[in-house]
Amino acid sequence: MLHNLPVGRLVDVLAHLDLKSILRCTQLCHLLHNVVFQTPRLRYLVLLAFHGKEESGLPMPLNIEERITTLSLHASRWESLNFASEYTIPVRNGDYWELYGNVLAQSVPNTTRIEFEQLSAPARGVVQERWSMEYLDPNARECDFIIDPAQDLLIVVGDTFTRREFVSSEEAGYRFHIRDLRTGGDHPEAIFNPALVVFSFSDPDPDVCFHLKTAGDFFGVRVEHSDDSESIDELRIWNWKTGVLHLHLTGYINEMLSFPFLSETHIVVAFQAGITDPDRNPYLKIIAFDESRSTSTGIARAQYNLALDLPAFAYSLAAGSLRLDCDGSRPRATVESAMPPARSATLHEPTSASSTCS
Repeated sequence: MLHNLPVGRLVDVLAHLDLKSILRCTQLCHLLHNVVFQTPRLRYLVLLAFHGKEESGLPMPLNIEERITTLSLHASRWESLNFASEYTIPVRNGDYWELYGNVLAQSVPNTTRIEFEQLSAPARGVVQERWSMEYLDPNARECDFIIDPAQDLLIVVGDTFTRREFVSSEEAGYRFHIRDLRTGGDHPEAIFNPALVVFSFSDPDPDVCFHLKTAGDFFGVRVEHSDDSESIDELRIWNWKTGVLHLHLTGYINEMLSFPFLSETHIVVAFQAGITDPDRNPYLKIIAFDESRSTSTGIARAQYNLALDLPAFAYSLAAGSLRLDCDGSRPRATVESAMPPARSATLHEPTSASSTCS
């Protein structure tokens, strides 16, 4: 009966199967074996699964045969560590830098400039590219940034500490500019003008640390003050497209040790009770932020969906540092020449992260 079916119909059926089922079909008869391994479309699906990749879901300028060649070349170079090219990027020795999504961003010392370099990846059709931009807020010094190349997103943080004598109390604090990664202007998907959210603070801490992360339409910041500061630490999450605040948590020094996004509705916070419950071990709180909230909540009292206890310490110790990550990258959707035919499979939502201190 199989011999009576058009080959195209067989290919359509097999293309909807998982890898294990396709390989089982190749063992049934010579016909199915030949259909699978002589049809570029099916061969490509087998190679994707074999190399642990998946389709990016984006339109590609490459046909199936070109994708097979590119995928095989990419895999062989990784296996042998024999790369097509090698080049050195000068380190600017600035205060802040980030490498994410195939883009390196560096602050330039003694300037307000940020330099970007898209790293080349010949096997995936990604070309090397350089550009730069200036931080243009006259009332705040640049003190951190984060990038999300998949969304052409740049968030630049400034604080008004050095300009505290020249800004009003309403403008004092930490300012988060929502910029386009390529142009430096307001991000076109940010619907509020100017594309800026302000973390009001009457007396900004010059030694503050920012821990920034993004996930889809949201970005979060954990503000960690110096040990000798009387300020409390804070964690806030905004929708960067609307400027709406979705979560505002506060805590004593070293209560909120780290946070990543689990999805676009939940985060996990590494929490150490400390002053409020000194005998309890650190644990993880999974907290929802699916609705906008304008009021702050202490992390010790915050409602959560799930709490996960960490293993007990051998001695009565406090955690000095605890880092959580759920990072993964997705391809940019704006430059066709830079679109890889496939990307590594991941179980996590795409996020990005940066953690630096001024």
